[in-house]
Amino acid sequence: MLYRHAKTLVLIDPLPTDDTWCRVGAEVAQADEPVAVLLTAPWHLRGTAEAAARFHARVWAAERAWERLPVLERLERPPGGISPVAPRGVDEGQVAFFLEAERALVVGERFLGTQDGLRVTPSHATTDLDTFVASLRELERSPIQRVLVSHGPPVLEDGGEAIARAVRRFER
Repeated sequence: MLYRHAKTLVLIDPLPTDDTWCRVGAEVAQADEPVAVLLTAPWHLRGTAEAAARFHARVWAAERAWERLPVLERLERPPGGISPVAPRGVDEGQVAFFLEAERALVVGERFLGTQDGLRVTPSHATTDLDTFVASLRELERSPIQRVLVSHGPPVLEDGGEAIARAVRRFER
């Protein structure tokens, strides 16, 4: 995902395709702004090293994720207005990103988009399911309008309610 944020072009979990690199390259040339790569999960590394090399980008990932990542130039923190949201009850370096100006939550694996809405997808590394679910419940009360998922259709309105429905279905 490419997101133009303040004075930074942000790539979240970049996929290495020729089309992606052409589009991002054109944006970088036009904007003449720094590029940041944000990872929702260490296994979403995909095109991160190539993006870092092509666009002189620095990379932000959760501290725990760096154990599984190659040597890359680290970004100290995501750009202002982009907040990492880590689930509790699991410790594998996975986060979502809340894009404040867009009221959008960008997730890697925590939710799957389906034709019936979001589906909760806990990790095999979940150590405390009750704590994990409680952290998802906190998202219900956040000002989330959209939920942009890595897999499946996104939620484009009433994101907090979509999360609440997914958690209720998961708890049954």
